[in-house]
Amino acid sequence: MLPNQTKKVLVTGIGGNVGQGILRNIRKFYGDEICILGTDLSSTTAGQFFCDETAQLPIYSAPHYIDNLKSLCKREGVDLIIPATDGEVVSIGKHADDLPDFVGSPTSTTSMCLDKFESFNRFHNAQLPFADSCLPSVYDDRWDQFVVKPREGRGSRDIHYLTQWDNQFDDTFVIQEHLVGPEITIAFYRSRSGNILGPLTLERELHSGMTWKCSVTEKFSKQVDTLIRAFDRSFEVIGPCNIQAVATSEDTIIPFELNCRYSGTNSFRSHFGFSDVKYGIDEFLFNIEPEPEPITSGSALRLVMDLVYPDTPLDQVGPGNKDGLIF
Repeated sequence: MLPNQTKKVLVTGIGGNVGQGILRNIRKFYGDEICILGTDLSSTTAGQFFCDETAQLPIYSAPHYIDNLKSLCKREGVDLIIPATDGEVVSIGKHADDLPDFVGSPTSTTSMCLDKFESFNRFHNAQLPFADSCLPSVYDDRWDQFVVKPREGRGSRDIHYLTQWDNQFDDTFVIQEHLVGPEITIAFYRSRSGNILGPLTLERELHSGMTWKCSVTEKFSKQVDTLIRAFDRSFEVIGPCNIQAVATSEDTIIPFELNCRYSGTNSFRSHFGFSDVKYGIDEFLFNIEPEPEPITSGSALRLVMDLVYPDTPLDQVGPGNKDGLIF
């Protein structure tokens, strides 16, 4: 840690766009005041550029994931954990008593987010709208267009848009009705005191599993506010939450997925009056009640750039930006 750094935050999944957005927001709001320890499955990722220190961790489902994380936190004096993937939020939440504080909801809620079919069932039981879903073993040709996706998938991987059923998927997948209309992503933050910050709604287009272009929209504000109030009454949420939905008409939005963690648009949102990474750090690290900001208009495009390390082999790339350059 640098002399001016008194707090250390561990950010997981720094090889992905979610983790890297979190890192950039920490640097945006806190500069070098916070020491960032980044972790990932890979020993070398582009996210290291924004970190002070890095470490490699196995996948959250590995037998020794939690033991490794505990040892790392104790050895490095970690004050706060920010998980960047659904699986890590669940795993860390189950062992919260043995770990530093973390930004995330209770496992009763995050486990629902990890399993898309459980999400459908829990929303249905709470009488909340959700894309009609079923398991492949009971599919009965009920839809002309449908989507098949992994129940525990992430990053929009292995998704199939079909019009005919060929029975090649088992019940590790879920089938959803293919909803037609603009896709929106709804972000809000619930503080530990129960205050709701946001929401911020983006109308977006995806490419390679990421939001590629988006615009702030208020077209569905009434429906979004109603949905969030009902969701908050039905489920225990603490910290960031993101609901993905389709606007099937001007008056109807239907969710099809949710994440009780920071999502990949966190890097966009902080420029439009919704700084949820800052909210989490202020609340969980500094014990400051997060304050709402005025939501502003605007749009964003995701840019592909390169991180270059001249004269440095990959296995010698370290944390920080001393030897690297963005081009």
